[in-house]
Amino acid sequence: MKFETIKYEKKGKIAIVTLNREKVYNAINGLCRDELQKTLDDSAGDGAVHALIITGHENFFCAGADINEVLGLENAILANQFSRNFQKLFQNIEEHKKPVLAAVSGFALGGGFELALACDVRILSENSSFGFSEINIGAFPAGGGTQKLPRLIGAARAKELLFTGDKLSSQEAYALGLANNVVPDGECLKETIKWAEKLTSKSPSAISAIKQLVNTGLNMDLNSSLIFESETFGSLSTHRDFKEGVSAFLDKRKPVYRGD
Repeated sequence: MKFETIKYEKKGKIAIVTLNREKVYNAINGLCRDELQKTLDDSAGDGAVHALIITGHENFFCAGADINEVLGLENAILANQFSRNFQKLFQNIEEHKKPVLAAVSGFALGGGFELALACDVRILSENSSFGFSEINIGAFPAGGGTQKLPRLIGAARAKELLFTGDKLSSQEAYALGLANNVVPDGECLKETIKWAEKLTSKSPSAISAIKQLVNTGLNMDLNSSLIFESETFGSLSTHRDFKEGVSAFLDKRKPVYRGD
């Protein structure tokens, strides 16, 4: 599978997507969106892949949407569709059945920040930073940023970042709960692979169920989400991996999960 804007490789149970538009700081254009979607489809359908990593350059993760495409938005209909295209891509990352990890080195701005937010796990290098700079061109992040950031860090801090365009350092992002770990420069992808390997040692069906429960449950009232949890547990209990995990525990051996 050949791509123009990204690199895609598989290492054991892990698929790695590397944004590859260095001349424009990995800005995302239409072709890049399409190619990212193809990697989501491929990794979702490949039973040998249990986790997906999205990363970029050592000095920059992603500068956001390609400004040349933004300049071509001549009317409200085109702008609306432009926004929806980004929202759909990021939603597909969130709804991917397998864990998606972001290895973020350097800056992640605008749509790059939204791309990182769509991932389940975010590992940052010390030199990384997050920011929504759209306010500086009289706009706002329209790939889901205005809705997802408040849900993650609260309305007050989210409005501050959206209103000002100020950047968060890696340590500030970690303090706000936007990062799972901050590692020395040059170690980000290596550390993210370690995280992915840890996740691939777990039951794929359980990971998938947990991801769906957390993401969906956040948008439900507590009583409905508890019912959803019980129903999902009932379904999982019939799965081969569930029975394998219980049997392995009783037999005091390492479980062999298949995920199918």
